[in-house]
Amino acid sequence: MVAAGALVVAAAGNTNGHAVGAPGNCSGVLAVGGLRHSGTKVGFSDLGSAVSISAPAGNCVNDFGPCLYPLLTTTNSGSQGPASSAYTDGTNDITVGTSFSAPLVSGVAALMLAVQPTLTPDEIRGLIQGGSRRFPSTSAPACTAPRFDVNGDPIDQIECDCTTTTCGAGMLDARAAVRSAAAGLIADIVVNTATPRAGQDVSLTADVFRLISGRNLSSLSWSLVDGGGIVSGSVSGCSANCVVSPTGAGSFTVAVTVTDDNNPPTQSTVSRRVTVVSASPNGGGGGGGALGGPAYLLALALAVGAAWRLSAGRDA
Repeated sequence: MVAAGALVVAAAGNTNGHAVGAPGNCSGVLAVGGLRHSGTKVGFSDLGSAVSISAPAGNCVNDFGPCLYPLLTTTNSGSQGPASSAYTDGTNDITVGTSFSAPLVSGVAALMLAVQPTLTPDEIRGLIQGGSRRFPSTSAPACTAPRFDVNGDPIDQIECDCTTTTCGAGMLDARAAVRSAAAGLIADIVVNTATPRAGQDVSLTADVFRLISGRNLSSLSWSLVDGGGIVSGSVSGCSANCVVSPTGAGSFTVAVTVTDDNNPPTQSTVSRRVTVVSASPNGGGGGGGALGGPAYLLALALAVGAAWRLSAGRDA
């Protein structure tokens, strides 16, 4: 589907903070992690570098009694076939899970296409990520990459403070994403380096894809959203082109903000996470972690239920 020009949106999964599995970890898929009402990672949601964005997944807080923060939705009362229409509740039908987070994102993608029908999957992804809200900082421990015990079995990682390397670019902001799509000013970040490697320069270019006729680009600025422990310094001095030298394997996230000369000016921000592989065994070293100078879509939706409805499980 990705090869056909579709945006595939998938749930990250609900195995208590393990690595994202298929289809969420497949190339080109927009995987969605789950958040509690307070903005932290919900205990059951999986996490890791495969997650692109996070959205509410519902959580109960209490171990007994009605679930306090379920995601209420429509359902059908039939147990073996269609029956009467109904609504879920927090008592008899507890609806929580990342399979509820994913449709929120695909619904936002549909709204974006309603105001700008020619958006490509990459543009939709970039605008959703660029318009996301920062994760809050709470008393919970910071989320880490998926962990394993001495036997190679995954270790549960329940509620934790999200980072951009574990829960995606940020918290879904539908208003910001749709307004960016409708603004008529859309940028993208192109990774020119075919296979970014540790210790070698990675070339990036900021492209403005859409600019309303009669308006001109007045400013373009870069920012380092998350260095991922492999990139440090500032990219603020970059022009349309930017060169980054990661010191190790992993991922880092950069953003570009563009502004036109309209009155008042229109502004759009897009972010991109770049995955870096280990240096080639025969390759030479590069810099030291400093920063230098249609097929037309789409699917609003494949909200693939790689996550299961947690009929018995509550938020850990």
